[in-house]
Amino acid sequence: LSGWLHRPAAAANKPSIVICNPVGFEFVRAFRSLRTLAEDLAAAGHVVLRFDYRTTGDSAGSELDDERVAALLASTREAIEFVADVAGNERVALLGLRLGATLASKVAETVAVEQLVLWAPCDSGAIYLREQQIMAAAQKKKLSDSSAHALGVDGVDAGGFLITPSMQADLPGLAPGTDRLPGNPDILLLNRDDIRVPPGLAEHMASRGSTFEVVASPGFKDMMQPPQLATVPDDAIRRIVAWFETHAKSDGDRTHVLPGPAGELRTLKLGHGIEERALQFGPEERLFGIITREARPAGATKTAVILLCGGATHRISANRMYVTLARRLAKESTPVMRMDIAGIGDSLPHDGYPANKPYTDRLANDVSAALDALEETTGAQRFILFGLCSGAYAAMHSAKQSERVAGLMLANQLVYHLSASDLQRLAS
Repeated sequence: LSGWLHRPAAAANKPSIVICNPVGFEFVRAFRSLRTLAEDLAAAGHVVLRFDYRTTGDSAGSELDDERVAALLASTREAIEFVADVAGNERVALLGLRLGATLASKVAETVAVEQLVLWAPCDSGAIYLREQQIMAAAQKKKLSDSSAHALGVDGVDAGGFLITPSMQADLPGLAPGTDRLPGNPDILLLNRDDIRVPPGLAEHMASRGSTFEVVASPGFKDMMQPPQLATVPDDAIRRIVAWFETHAKSDGDRTHVLPGPAGELRTLKLGHGIEERALQFGPEERLFGIITREARPAGATKTAVILLCGGATHRISANRMYVTLARRLAKESTPVMRMDIAGIGDSLPHDGYPANKPYTDRLANDVSAALDALEETTGAQRFILFGLCSGAYAAMHSAKQSERVAGLMLANQLVYHLSASDLQRLAS
């Protein structure tokens, strides 16, 4: 599994919080909001873990894997065990968004948690599947016979993310039980303000914990816009943080060990001789990327690839395609970096620059820092840049400034030149 641990400034006696992401395109669109939520909860004194389920995000596995629902549930349990271990604190809360809320409530049936936050939850896996099928039909994105044949699988393409027949068969089993939850948690159902709570869900959950509260909050639709247009739902985040302040029970005078050094990053072993290393680099280590490479390269590395995302999508890119591409290239002995430019994903914005803006006058500087980091890590001295949309713009202008760039692959590039006034306008 891959994840990001947010540490409070000082050791505290509060429960650690595991955030359960939504799945598919909703995960990509809510990424920035969930990162903001994690940062605010950490500032309030909690150790917080954002993690990617197996077969999603930066974690191992593929959408084509069988038993994906079981993998999502198992990943959540592993995340709970991990955060309890590194924080030295067995007191854990779960917070889930959309299908992540459904998964969190299901895991809470077998793992004792102190608090359970269900943010715009799906009533069940069956309801979630029906929503995705309707969206796929509306977008006319259901895989054609030819596409299915090319992939070797049939399924539903929901917002660019595949739901295989195997997953479709398993999702209806993701239904909440009726018994009281073993941890007797305080439960918050944070619903969007533009639709009613799923029928029967509030009544059902009210009897499963110690306390139960239903709150409606605005901002869900704006959070779920394409990443470059999405806005953070500040009201919802404030309500969640305040709710934890009220319901996170004190552990007396006991404090817990803060997890690891702030800069501790680990290597993910993917099998087949491939590994991924998380890396912070650039000025003040503000930039973040993941290098995929052979664990034991057979010879000297001459050429490496950098993948640049379009819009404000984080490093997995549209449809998670950069994860798949990076791992396939690594199997061919080509190291690859998937990076977040400044202000996007897990890279911090440069001083004086706003977050979530894909076009700035610092793009070439960010890519140059990635070239330096990849050269230092792999020994490569020639680089190929692959860019999608605004990433193609960044790749082209970086190549003009660096002799180390030996090749370009530009996809869906919308603009070739932006003046200083254009960049200022786009960053405003």
